Amino acid sequence: MAVTADLEGALAQGDLILVGPDRGLRQALERVRAAGFDGPVVWACKGFEQASGKLPHQVAAEVLGARACGALSGPSFALEVARGLPTALTLAARDAEFAKRIARELHQPTLRVYYSTDVAGVEISGAVKNVMAIAAGISDGLGMA
Repeated sequence: MAVTADLEGALAQGDLILVGPDRGLRQALERVRAAGFDGPVVWACKGFEQASGKLPHQVAAEVLGARACGALSGPSFALEVARGLPTALTLAARDAEFAKRIARELHQPTLRVYYSTDVAGVEISGAVKNVMAIAAGISDGLGMA
């Protein structure tokens, strides 16, 4: 497994493409499609597409059509994952076997990856978790906890 920002190089050599963040999801997926990559795609996005309000799996379906795809999300920060700090994430896909296989491939000693078939639930949870954390912090700060 290798990590690169060179999309064209990754598409030429990769078996699986991991895309993020959500701001450039549609454009990245369009580049994946234009390059002719037909392998599985996983996105690490937390949020809704700003222009349309669509969830990442809806954007992926529009751009890529039906193919093996999934969402990787959870309470994490990319820098902490890169530093090898303990993290737990969920890989969600409509195809349970795909989700299970990719979760197993991404799983590392300090990165626990679970799997689910609730793609919308995982994406929505990823989008609202920060709002809930801020609200909890404000409540705690105001002594309302």
